[in-house]
Amino acid sequence: GRVDVSCGFINSFDLETVSGNVKFAGAVKEADFEGVSAKIELYLDDRSSAVNLDTVSGDVSVFLSETVSGFEAKMDAVSGSVRVSGFDGLTQGKDYCRYGDGSIKIEADAVSGNLKIEKLSAE
Repeated sequence: GRVDVSCGFINSFDLETVSGNVKFAGAVKEADFEGVSAKIELYLDDRSSAVNLDTVSGDVSVFLSETVSGFEAKMDAVSGSVRVSGFDGLTQGKDYCRYGDGSIKIEADAVSGNLKIEKLSAE
């Protein structure tokens, strides 16, 4: 099934899903998402701090507000990579990237899947 969560700011959030899609929108101090054959979409603003993602055969998309001052993303994957778009001045390798002050920490562990990080424009 599909899980949609929309919130202002919360301190902690944990979610596990099997063969489901997850959409989370808001700000979180610390979050853990686990998925098997899952598609995870996170829409985070500049108040977010740390996100941990564990997936088996699933892609994760993180959409960050254009007001975000920075993020640091690390991915440990058997098969997969980190792809980033919309952020100038990015330091990036195959499974690591950093933008600005690195204030939002994003860590992903995946057996098979990609981590996509994209800037949301104010429309």
